[in-house]
Parts: sequence; C-alpha cells; structure tokens
Amino acid sequence: MKKIIKNIVAGILGAMLLNACVLEQEPISQITKDNFYRNANDAEAAINACYDGLQSYRANHYTLLSTGVMSDEMIATRGGNFTRHQNFEPNLDQGNVGDIWRGGFFGINRCNDVMENVPGITDGALDKDRILGEAYFIRAFLYYDLHMLYGNLPIITEENRTIETVTSITRSPVAEVQAFIIEDLMKSESMLGEASENKTRLNKWAAKSLLAKVYLTRRESGDFEKAADLTNEIIQNGGYSLLPAEVLGNLFQAGKQGTEETIFEIYFDGIAMNGNGISNQTVPGGTYRVLPEQPIIDLYEAENDTVRGKVAIDSTELGEIFINKYVQVDGDDPNIVVFRLADIILLRAEALNELGQTNEAKVLVNQIRERALLPPTTATSQEELRDAIAKERSLELSFENQRWYDLRRTGKAVSTIPELTTPDREIWPVPLREVQLNGNLGQNPSYEGEG
Repeated sequence: MKKIIKNIVAGILGAMLLNACVLEQEPISQITKDNFYRNANDAEAAINACYDGLQSYRANHYTLLSTGVMSDEMIATRGGNFTRHQNFEPNLDQGNVGDIWRGGFFGINRCNDVMENVPGITDGALDKDRILGEAYFIRAFLYYDLHMLYGNLPIITEENRTIETVTSITRSPVAEVQAFIIEDLMKSESMLGEASENKTRLNKWAAKSLLAKVYLTRRESGDFEKAADLTNEIIQNGGYSLLPAEVLGNLFQAGKQGTEETIFEIYFDGIAMNGNGISNQTVPGGTYRVLPEQPIIDLYEAENDTVRGKVAIDSTELGEIFINKYVQVDGDDPNIVVFRLADIILLRAEALNELGQTNEAKVLVNQIRERALLPPTTATSQEELRDAIAKERSLELSFENQRWYDLRRTGKAVSTIPELTTPDREIWPVPLREVQLNGNLGQNPSYEGEG
C-alpha cells in the first residue's frame, strides 16, 4: 500500500501540470501534456491521482462528519460549519459546501483526463481495462456522493480546459445523473477483475456494490430486482465472509484492516498528507468537536448490543465519550471502509423485503444479528421488517457515512431528524462562488435569494 502513495504523488504532479496553462516554450525537465501519457507508468500515475482525488474528497473528515451530524448518530459540540449542517442552515459561501463541491469535480476532472488519454497509449505492459475501469468507478462514486448532497448536477465527460467550457455548463436533473452513474458503473464492472488481497484497489465487486446502492436509491420499476441480483452475486461469488464477533474491531483498526469482510477501503496512514484527520475531530486530545449522538447510544443499550457498541463507541477514564472507529494506532489513521459484506447483506435484505420476499429478507437480517450475538428479529410483516432493517443498518454501520444516505434513500430523513422540517433542506446549496462564475448552474430552491 505504501507504493500506492508514492504513485499518487507522481500522479498529483502529473494532474497539476496537465491542468495548468501551456507555456509557449516547453521546459525540458518538466512533465507536460505532450510528454505524458506515453507508457504504462504514466497511466498508473494518472489513475493514482484519481485515487488521491477520491481519498481527499470522500473520506476526509469534512464529508464524513458533515453527513454524520445531519443524521441522528453524530452531534457537533462546537464549530460553525458542522453546527450549520446539523441545523440544516448551510450558507452559500460556507467552507464545506464549497470545498466538497470543488473537491468532487476536481476528482471527476482527473478521471475524465484518464479516460481521454489512456486509450491512446500503445505500451503492451498497460492493462487498459483495469485503469479505465477504476476511473469509471471513481467518477461514478464522486457523482453518487455529490448528487446525494447537492441534487441536480452538471454532467461533465471531458476534461475542462477553457473558461468558456466551465462557465457554460448547466445542471442535469437527478434522474439523468443517476442514469449516468449507472452507465459508468456498468462499464467499470465489465472492465475490472476479481478481488485481490489489496482492499484499497478497486474490483468488480466494488462496482456491483455501488451499482446496487444506486438502484435502491433510484427505486424505479425493476430496480429492486436489479439490486437483489447484484447483492446476491457479491454474497455468493465475491469470496467475502463476515468476521467473527471477537475480532469485529479489526475492520477499523489501523494495521489490521484489509479483512475478509472488506470489499473496498480508502487508504490512509498518519504520514504527512496521507492522514484523514477524523480522529482530531472525534477523539479526546484533538479538536474533539463531534460526538456520538444520544439516539445511537440509546439504541445500542436498548438492544444490549455490546459487540458492535464497543467497536463503535468508547469513553476515556474521565468519562469522555467518543467515536471509536477512527482512532489512530501508533500515529497511523485507519483506512476508511467504503463497502463491506455486512452492508451488502443488509442491502439485499432491503431489496428482497421491498419485493415482498419478507421471509427471505429476515434470514439475512438474522445472519447479521447472529454475528453480533443477538437473538433473531421479532419483525413479521413487511413494514416491521423495513423498520428492523433500518435499525440493523444503524447498529451495524454506525459512523461509516451510511446513515444519512440511508435516511435519504428510504425517504425517512424528515420524519427522523427533528431539525429537518422540509425535504428541500436535505440537499445543500450550490456554492456561491460557482454560481457567480456560472449563472447557468442556478440555485436549489430552498436557497434562492440567499448570498
């Protein structure tokens, strides 16, 4: 994994230079558009720059903690940005609102650059399918997050090189964005190979995992069947298995990750720029401004769920409670788990239950509860099991950037979060700077007239 970071550095330099203005006279010692993308090493550096875009966008503390405080599992004790998200009162020039938009599209631009240039490389050592499959996944992944946060989005398929291009882009409806994400993921799944020991590199099971989640989010005719089929493929053929209860914490402990349960995780360590910064916000001794919220604490206690409760939440000798999934070990930050088998099993249960196959879905829910050393669910009807699945996902996947998206996907955000009084505030505003640069983007209705 250390090699990945070295390649990322090379990729960053390449991407920075590729997006810079072209000088009239090419400096002989520098990487430029004309002397890059010539061989397999160049392509590898470029795709690792895409991974870097994913690393710096999706898994840093701004994205994960912002969505966490919007749900009922995290609470911000101080700090303007997180408090505004928690109260559903973000403003147009708020740091997180602008940084996450720009970070997402910067990563998308890198992926577009790879898709445009890698096909022309003739080096026989290059695995084009893998490189392009990874780029399609990362672009789809970023679009998935962005559309869940901002709603309608500009669909950009070529690297932006001119001011005219950037300032003329318009936003497409969510339905079109979702169709675009699905198209990218289908390409990615067809190009990527099977799982490897390195869980920080993408494979076709990761593509199927996100594709299933998009179908469950879209909820059009036939989507539940598609999600059920995809999750079944992963469960039956992916080669993954649930960790035993006694080592469940290995999923989130630096130095013990890359487990047999993990499908994909984003790489971090504690060196230089390769940390994720989450522990500084969530563990006593740092900034410590985001804590577990009472509903999730109460839920673990009500269920007597000590197995998962101890993995998710801990406290100091002074009684300071904190989120336990992002604690540094010997200065290293843990990787961020994006997809794991327990998540996929519960997604399949959700899809089957919506298809009326409630008994089959119960078997899957009970599989997860059995691993947690809990008795079977008492749910019997489709509606009861729907609630049971939501509860199980909350217990199993707490603090993993899942809860807010689950609430949005199932239409339960307004009825669950007291501070959220209208669906219009489930999404953020388009950043003020972006609207000022390009009036064609427009603004989300709840924020019109602000700024």
